[in-house]
Amino acid sequence: MAASVCLVLMLWAAALTCSAAGNTVAAASAQPAVFAGKALPQRVYIWQRVWSPALCRSVQSHAGAFSALDVLAAEISFNGAAPTVSYAAPNWSVLREVALPVAMVVRVGPCRGSWEPESAETKTVLGVCAHVLGHAFASGVLPAELQIDFDSATSRLKDYGALLRNVRQTVAPPRLVITTLPTWLGSPDFDALVSGVDAYVLQVHSLDKPTSPARPFTLCDPVRSGRWIQKASVLGRPFRISLPAYGYRVAFDSSGRFIGLQAEGPARAWPEGAVLRTVWADPPQIARMVGGLVSAIPSGCESLCWFRFPCDDDKLAWRWPTLADVMNGRVPKAEFVMHASRAADGTMDIILANQGTDQSQPEALRLCWHGARLIGEDTIGGWRLEREGNEAVLLRPPEGAGAPLFFPGDSARIGWLRLDAPAAIEAAPVGCKIPD
Repeated sequence: MAASVCLVLMLWAAALTCSAAGNTVAAASAQPAVFAGKALPQRVYIWQRVWSPALCRSVQSHAGAFSALDVLAAEISFNGAAPTVSYAAPNWSVLREVALPVAMVVRVGPCRGSWEPESAETKTVLGVCAHVLGHAFASGVLPAELQIDFDSATSRLKDYGALLRNVRQTVAPPRLVITTLPTWLGSPDFDALVSGVDAYVLQVHSLDKPTSPARPFTLCDPVRSGRWIQKASVLGRPFRISLPAYGYRVAFDSSGRFIGLQAEGPARAWPEGAVLRTVWADPPQIARMVGGLVSAIPSGCESLCWFRFPCDDDKLAWRWPTLADVMNGRVPKAEFVMHASRAADGTMDIILANQGTDQSQPEALRLCWHGARLIGEDTIGGWRLEREGNEAVLLRPPEGAGAPLFFPGDSARIGWLRLDAPAAIEAAPVGCKIPD
């Protein structure tokens, strides 16, 4: 085994020895807490590679709602001639502060190589796993488990099992957990695979490759998810259910051909003329799933796992009010409030705000007044204005890719009016809808 791999394994072994000897490392019990008095704990993934100030504030404010944190620690890519490793940068002081059980997650990219004990691929995975556990310990956080996220080909689950045995024997994590795909459930090698780990995470959310921007998309089909969960429950192995709290941005070229997607990170620069659609996990639909799972917990289910932690600067993740409602089985709702604010030049600025708990857009907004005549108006950001007589206007939002999405707490100036005399303006939204 390469000297660098041996070194990190030695460091992790030393950390385990110190811990066993009673070294005081900031960590909570590895036993999952019961969430909100219910018998089904709820965990959450922190998948952001860089912990921005906004993410740190969100974790400090809301981590207490969860039983444990599953923190992205590293990603391994086997695309080139040699493996490449990208390490995330968790904020260790925040993790020490919230004092919850922490799982360190290693994401392994597609790999066509061998998982034989002496292969370069195996040595890379062993070294990275030992490194992230040892680094967490050295940073004052004792990991409760190691989690490996690898989308193995179903035909190679037996080979993947050999890698996991090597990880358990060589790295010796406190607990070993893997993520799994629903398609694996029908494999004859699946039971042996999950028998070699302490638990597995069943991912019931994904996006099939889109064929056209006009076709409907879904991130989580409750009917299919129910069938997969039922299959998992009869196997008799501990498992968790991973649920979505995010969206995808899907891109097509001018001819309608799929060219890519994005679920996280800064906005990508798409080719000129690209058609973009954003596909969200549906909060009301997921809330009803949660209600059913909590009221009749599937056999063997340890917890729910949310992907991913909400953060105000993550534009493809739900906001906290939405996730908080859904976690409790409540159907979130948008609540639009509009008011007119008089500017210094006498115009009336129209401000729209979402004071509810769901993300949405208004379908149409009607403004009414009495005793004054409209003498000027304009809209902002693609909104359209239609006059309805002398004392009312109808505001319609942009359509298609330009349709605005108001998250809970969002507000925006969408236009202005000028009247020939002072008048009180009454405003009311006319329905709301989730945009494509």
